[in-house]
Amino acid sequence: MNSYKVLERDNVRLAIDLSKLDCEREIEQLQQQGFVIVCYEIRAQSPADAVDAFVVGSQTDRIPLSLYNILFFKTNAMKRRHYIGISLLSILIFIAIIFGVIEGMTNVEDSMSSMGMLVVAGLLGLWLGIGVNVARWKNIGHKGWYYLLAVIVVTMIDLTISRAIEYEFSLAGLILGFYLLCSPENFARRNTGGGDTDSGNHTKMDSIDKQTSEHFNA
Repeated sequence: MNSYKVLERDNVRLAIDLSKLDCEREIEQLQQQGFVIVCYEIRAQSPADAVDAFVVGSQTDRIPLSLYNILFFKTNAMKRRHYIGISLLSILIFIAIIFGVIEGMTNVEDSMSSMGMLVVAGLLGLWLGIGVNVARWKNIGHKGWYYLLAVIVVTMIDLTISRAIEYEFSLAGLILGFYLLCSPENFARRNTGGGDTDSGNHTKMDSIDKQTSEHFNA
């Protein structure tokens, strides 16, 4: 049983045998053609088995996209088109709520209740926005709580820049937003040993090998 690295482009997956002498050059050539590493190491008997094992493991690891899973930071299936669509829809709904609240402020009592509704809507919108961003962050291939660290770093950078040039503009936040918007799906990296080394998560690979064996023997 050999170790393979799996690359993907436009739903086309290729498994490269890591025992080959020229494997690194072959991987580099594929990356130049637009292929992305989605699994750093997986053990299988053949390239086809490695790809099938990766698919089985990916299907097992994917957490469905739903409102509940978004709000409770569970899903990793927030693809780019979902991210764009849900973000735009959330913004439009929030704007509609704001205009509705403003229109309803006819007297003091209405103003108080409207302000309460606005606060609730703002908190719900913030919760949903964070959930959407975390889901997209996990879909790219990062652990969910790393997003919190990213937000802290972005906030510190923006505060430093705004104090230095006395201009309120979230440059780092904009860069983070573009990263979430433009990065391809790669959620499998988080569960298949993605990192600076090719050691992989062998416990996870053993589980995938077992699933693959059951898959072919069924």
